[in-house]
Amino acid sequence: MVVEQRIQVHDVSANPNIQEVVGKVTTTNYEAVDCTDNRFFISGSLSGGIVKLTVVAELPDGTRGAVRGGEFFQTMIDHFGLANIKSIEGEWTTGDPDLATNINAFNKATAAGDTDKVAATKTATGRLAARVGLTEVVYIRALPAKAAGRYTDVLARFARPQAGP
Repeated sequence: MVVEQRIQVHDVSANPNIQEVVGKVTTTNYEAVDCTDNRFFISGSLSGGIVKLTVVAELPDGTRGAVRGGEFFQTMIDHFGLANIKSIEGEWTTGDPDLATNINAFNKATAAGDTDKVAATKTATGRLAARVGLTEVVYIRALPAKAAGRYTDVLARFARPQAGP
């Protein structure tokens, strides 16, 4: 039995500076860069309906590329097809300053008294997931435990809200 797999064709012309990386765009992987400055990029994978991604659209010093994080995100969603995505998972750490946007927002929100789940929705990943209907935080792990405002590693998964009974 032959199973045909198709890559969804999408319009990346919404921002002509988005350049897909040759050899890194498959049915389960997606990578694109800002062609004006490849320090800005998205890298995502789809497995079992879960998208894991990394987006860099702003550096710690405030430098921004010509592609916004939301534009990178939408091209990846279009590539995988929203119907194929059950959840989006973000893992945030203080280990790389270029990737600190989410962990900083999470720590700011928990330091202000938000629960871990509420804080996750206030991150860039949480806002982007909400744009495509993945608004429910279905899993969260924040380390070290009970370190509101001082977490060093967070894993959060966003999914569509489940209908009530």
